[in-house]
Amino acid sequence: PLFYQGVEEFSESVLLSLTNEVQAVRKKLEELVPGLDLRDAVDLKQWYLDCYAGQMTDTSSLKACMNTNPGYRGLTHPCKEEDGKFMPDLKYRYLSEDVPTGMCFNKGLGELLGVPMPMTEKVLGWAQEHIGLEIMVDGKMAGKDIDKTRAPQATGIQTVDDFLRAAKIDKAACAALVGKASAPAVPPPAETEEKTPFCVLVCGGGNAAQVATSMFAARYQTIAISLYADEAAKWKEALGEDEYELTLDTGKVIKSKPDDITNDPSVAARADAIVLAVPSFAHGQYFEAFAPYMKKNCVVAVMPARSGGDILFSSKLGDKAKDMVFMGFETLPWGCRFSEWGRKAT
Repeated sequence: PLFYQGVEEFSESVLLSLTNEVQAVRKKLEELVPGLDLRDAVDLKQWYLDCYAGQMTDTSSLKACMNTNPGYRGLTHPCKEEDGKFMPDLKYRYLSEDVPTGMCFNKGLGELLGVPMPMTEKVLGWAQEHIGLEIMVDGKMAGKDIDKTRAPQATGIQTVDDFLRAAKIDKAACAALVGKASAPAVPPPAETEEKTPFCVLVCGGGNAAQVATSMFAARYQTIAISLYADEAAKWKEALGEDEYELTLDTGKVIKSKPDDITNDPSVAARADAIVLAVPSFAHGQYFEAFAPYMKKNCVVAVMPARSGGDILFSSKLGDKAKDMVFMGFETLPWGCRFSEWGRKAT
């Protein structure tokens, strides 16, 4: 069965309830911290309009946005065979990753703020049974597996003030912004095809990581790293001495070669920017591995990001985190698939 494009009225109603509860959390936090601007934390339908503008053929409802999004075309629900039949694989990362690293943050923050989240509790209670974790007990984020999630409680946060400190939200600084006009937008730097000595470290070996490596390698010193099994060695062998070939949607072909493909975390010492294009459950592993080597002012970009990623980053790097820049993309900046693993992608 189709996954995103198979969303029907019931699933839409659940998603709408979930996104409305997140909006209630946003509203409560803005009320508690005057001047805090969370306008980017939009509801789910608006998120689709912002991220996929002009690509969907029907935007009349959340269901229509998901059904007509070309980025989801043909994506099917992961299934497994049971007694000669195919059943949904409820341990697949759509649950095992997205619930601990996404929904748990929402519920945990809502709990701290005293925001009722009945649909979130219902879905989380159902999901934790299928992924084999005890996260929520009697409606509270206090299960024995809470440390495997991005819930604020996983890092010892138990009060709103604890959360504000961990998230580096300064009440006084926010209050000083009340009534003041936003700073004017700064124009982006001029584009250039000239290669620079700036060093980018791209983490992962999947579709996004291979495409990002190819794009960055055309302009910057670029190193690809994967800490997953022997993925780095396989990729290095597949590419050999050839250049990686990337075909853009415009038809333009980019050919480039990374400076290295490795599993050695010490290369983080060379990086001016680190781009994580790995599943969110692996973010902590990479942060820990890189921590001894990262230099000041390194930019760490996660795509796609997950709520609480900045708190996880700070918890893994300790005092070093204050000398870094952490940023996250809400979704991948592009739709991409490799056509020949380790060598070509579109």
